Amino acid sequence: MSVFGGTFIRNTTNGGAKVKENCYRVTSGKVHGILRVFEQLIEEKIITQRVTHAKLTHLMKVNNRLPRRECERLLKLWKKSF
Repeated sequence: MSVFGGTFIRNTTNGGAKVKENCYRVTSGKVHGILRVFEQLIEEKIITQRVTHAKLTHLMKVNNRLPRRECERLLKLWKKSF
């Protein structure tokens, strides 16, 4: 299942390919970590802070290699919007 599952994938016509295309577009083809990609997706209004909060929370449960402090900082920031 894609990190961007649920609402975002259901609303696209070809699922994962559309997510990759959007990620590539908002990062101008540059390589970034997932946290930066999340921030860019929010800035471009592709997904909401609420959805991003849920996705990062899930990702933290399955990926223990993420920078915990930075994840918690972003979760706290995004939580303020809802």
